[in-house]
Amino acid sequence: GERGGAQLGGAHQDTTRATDTPGAADREAARTPEAIVRLEQGTADLGRVLSAEHPEALKARNTLARSYWSAGRTAEAIELLERLAADLERLMGADHGATHSAKASLAVSYLLAGRTAEAIELQEHLTADLQRLLGP
Repeated sequence: GERGGAQLGGAHQDTTRATDTPGAADREAARTPEAIVRLEQGTADLGRVLSAEHPEALKARNTLARSYWSAGRTAEAIELLERLAADLERLMGADHGATHSAKASLAVSYLLAGRTAEAIELQEHLTADLQRLLGP
């Protein structure tokens, strides 16, 4: 049988995963507005069904932020990345790769938004953290 949102419900875990896949495919195909609508819905559904702190929901938030970024919606990307970086640091620790990745995306977003001083400061902290963890 068909396993679409109509059968399982829009908030079912399998439906929310399926919602993210077309959104990512749309983003890759440069159909960003359609992708963002799907990713926003999929991200909201994952947060509601699994919790906002579930790894799949965190990954979806990162994908949505990158889609905002790609669409030139930098202010929305920054807002989402600031929350995501804080959540990842709290949940996984300051030294986790996902935390570093979110902060690196945030630094680029700051730069794109003309917030150069914040971008440099964040990148300097990330560089120092990585040198501490990995060596010079």
